[in-house]
Parts: sequence; structure tokens; C-alpha cells
Amino acid sequence: NEEESWKLFSLEVFCGEKCPLELEPIGRSIAKSCKGLPLAIKTIAGFVLKRERSEDAWKEIMNLLPYWCVTEDKESSEAMKGILKFSYDDLPNKLKPCFLYLGIFPADDEIRVRDLIHLWMAEGFIRST
Repeated sequence: NEEESWKLFSLEVFCGEKCPLELEPIGRSIAKSCKGLPLAIKTIAGFVLKRERSEDAWKEIMNLLPYWCVTEDKESSEAMKGILKFSYDDLPNKLKPCFLYLGIFPADDEIRVRDLIHLWMAEGFIRST
């Protein structure tokens, strides 16, 4: 529901601190636009967290959400693709190949971090230090 969405969004963005009053209406609208999907809420909250805490910055994010988020005419899988694309687009260019590389693994496969780092090094995505 909307209140649960707001609680999750607020927790992700403010880490337990109280949301400033001037940002709460915009924050609630942002959380509502995620239609209760935790992945969507956490992804958008992560994006918001990197931005300035101002009404103008949050309104700008709110205006962009229809391009990335869940709308009534989209199926859930399509909505999630949009959210993941949003997250991908926000990555620094040097990390995008690393993210895409994860697509070679089967769903629900456990990936050991050390093995993944070695694979990325072999591909030339990262260098050893």
C-alpha cells in the first residue's frame, strides 16, 4: 500500500531520520509512482539519495519518473525493465560492462564475489591493484 511504500522509500533515503516537511509531499508522490514494488522503490530511492535534497531537484526526478517507472498501462515485467534501465543509465560508464556481464549467469545463481572479480579482470573490465 501507499503507506508501506512511503515507509520503505523514507527509510532508504533518510536512513531512519525524519523527512523534511517540504520534501514529504514530493517524496510520497515518488514512492506512490513505484506502485508498491520494493525493487522500484529501492532503485528510485537510491537515485534520489545521490541528488540534492531540495524541492526543485526532487520535482525534476518526479517529472522523469513516467519514463522509468510503473504506469497503469504497463505490465509488471515491462515496468521492472524500465526501472532496471533507469538504474543502468545512472551507472558510471566504466561499470556498465560489469553490470551487463551478470546477465551470463542463470537466475537465482549464487555468484562468489572473488570469482566474479577474477572474471571481470580476465575480461579487462577492471584491473588488479
